[in-house]
Amino acid sequence: MENNNSFQVDPMGVAFAKAMEIFTYIGLAAMLIPGVIYLFGVRPFSDVHAVAAHWGEPSSQFWEHVNNMTVHGYSWFLSHLGYMDMLCIGGVAVLALVPLISIFAALLKAKGVYRPLLFLLLLEFAFAIVKPLILGGVGE
Repeated sequence: MENNNSFQVDPMGVAFAKAMEIFTYIGLAAMLIPGVIYLFGVRPFSDVHAVAAHWGEPSSQFWEHVNNMTVHGYSWFLSHLGYMDMLCIGGVAVLALVPLISIFAALLKAKGVYRPLLFLLLLEFAFAIVKPLILGGVGE
């Protein structure tokens, strides 16, 4: 008895899935590699013991207790990319952008009604990313 369950995936879905896969791997590597290096004490911005002691706190309290700093928007993170623990946050940022990148990849292949819907979804994600820059706050 032959099982002939063949199917085709729309190019838009393939583009979305491929972008999701590739950029997830990039984000994980960008988070894990500096993270392991940070745990060995190479070029830390934050003391690993202080980080562990304050890990469960809201972000504003965490950064105040660990590094005696107040954070707003993204500039604090971008100005410290030379440190391994900040590079880990860079990997998290890449992972946060994976849906945006994947939607953009799907948009390039989209046809018909999917094109404006994906464009609207892309705008929504982009606004969520820049919202802290416009309205302030870092999230709690």
